[in-house]
Amino acid sequence: MDSSIAAVPRHTDDYNASYRDNVWLGQFPLDHQSVLYYFAGSPWYDKSCNNEILKMQRRPLEHLQGMTGIEYELQPNEAKQLPQVLYVIHKKNRTSPRTANVMAVYYVLDCTIYQAPNTYTLLTSRLKKCSYRINKAFKALSAGVRFSPTEGYAWDFSTEESPAPVIPSEQLAAKLKRKYEKEEKIKQNSARVDSILFGLIKKVPILAEYAYDHAS
Repeated sequence: MDSSIAAVPRHTDDYNASYRDNVWLGQFPLDHQSVLYYFAGSPWYDKSCNNEILKMQRRPLEHLQGMTGIEYELQPNEAKQLPQVLYVIHKKNRTSPRTANVMAVYYVLDCTIYQAPNTYTLLTSRLKKCSYRINKAFKALSAGVRFSPTEGYAWDFSTEESPAPVIPSEQLAAKLKRKYEKEEKIKQNSARVDSILFGLIKKVPILAEYAYDHAS
């Protein structure tokens, strides 16, 4: 292994956590000059970073470019917020004065610190939510599928509620009505099957001869 290649520092993401220190906020104002000090109390802050080394040496952050390793950099207020309520902080791995790779992005919104998700995590989360909704829709649709040999596939999303109690005479009338409707439906299905068979016999003459021979 080439010893000239610096090892990539270990890094752990935590997109579900947030940090807010009301005690610190009660003692100091939060602005672009103090936000990095506020961030230093969060669980994402690496105590071995170059910012911490410069702080112990009482040296300004301008010396970060001359060092190598982990550093935290506050991004400029491009939106020109007044007063500023959103701060963006980059965690970088500096390998040279001109090269620093971004490892993570954090933001401070209304005095609460969060880690911003990367593109892969964001897309994965959105795709999982879409997949869940699509599966739920397919299950709802499959519950309404009905199939009959004579009528084919159909949709039926009606729900049968619990019937109200009825007196014996009404119950008998309802039973006779259901029986009549069932018989009528059987007749309609039989007529439809006969119609289909007659149509096939007309289209295929050999079937007509076969039916005539067996009928005689």
